[in-house]
Amino acid sequence: MTLNNKTHDIKKAMDSAVRILVYRNHTKSELERKLSKKGFNDEIIRQVITDCENMNYLDDERITHDYFSELVRKGYGPRHMRMAMRRKGIDPDLIERVINEGFSEDDEFKNAFSVLKKKKSFEREADIKKRKEKIFRFLYSRGYSKSIIFKILAEYEY
Repeated sequence: MTLNNKTHDIKKAMDSAVRILVYRNHTKSELERKLSKKGFNDEIIRQVITDCENMNYLDDERITHDYFSELVRKGYGPRHMRMAMRRKGIDPDLIERVINEGFSEDDEFKNAFSVLKKKKSFEREADIKKRKEKIFRFLYSRGYSKSIIFKILAEYEY
């Protein structure tokens, strides 16, 4: 590949990257995957990702914090957050740091309780045992830990 072709390919890849990033923030891993699907080679992709980071178009730390806040607002627990962030290709150490900094056990309890209070369909279940089972399954599916769910079940008014 001549220098002129390489420069042209980098410009073409950068144009694609910018178009991708205009629609929403992406992690490095997501952008890498999308550029790879478009047929750019690894060397070009690495160069474009480095350039995007240098221009502050791409910042996994910021994206992780923003995504964490979005997942908290939507009522998800830490287990769900970890899975969702891993799917985005976020570094596991960064995931753990962001969750541990931003979501104490008390925060998890308050968030889970808030999600449960918004969900009115459990009130229709007359059998208390079945109601507790449904609440457990619901909160567990949202990513809350068993210990938090048991605390909520102990304090929830039936």
